[in-house]
Amino acid sequence: MTTTFKTPTDFRKSLEARLKSIANKTDQDLQRVRRKVAFDRNGNLCIRLLLMNVE
Repeated sequence: MTTTFKTPTDFRKSLEARLKSIANKTDQDLQRVRRKVAFDRNGNLCIRLLLMNVE
């Protein structure tokens, strides 16, 4: 599913709503969910950059 947002604010609102939903479903603190997503995204970026340098 690909969603196109008209503005960065729309993207941010959608992202926050999804994070709140995940936090509620998993009974986790919202800030913890935010940190986990940021950490996972950063880790994925680092791995892709490392793999690009290997090839």
